[in-house]
Amino acid sequence: MTAGNDGSWRSAREALKALQALDVVETGHGHGAYVGRAPLTPLVDGLVPPGSPFTVIAPSWG
Repeated sequence: MTAGNDGSWRSAREALKALQALDVVETGHGHGAYVGRAPLTPLVDGLVPPGSPFTVIAPSWG
């Protein structure tokens, strides 16, 4: 990234660290970030307000 994006890069890095601590993403030096193994239902349930017209459908990973 360019020097002008330092603030954005730092914010994204901190967000990835927080998600990694929750096991939502897995990161590896030089390998990028991947979806982790933690169930996302509690996270999503906190984002969808009660009584919302939206329904959360969890995928089946078999």
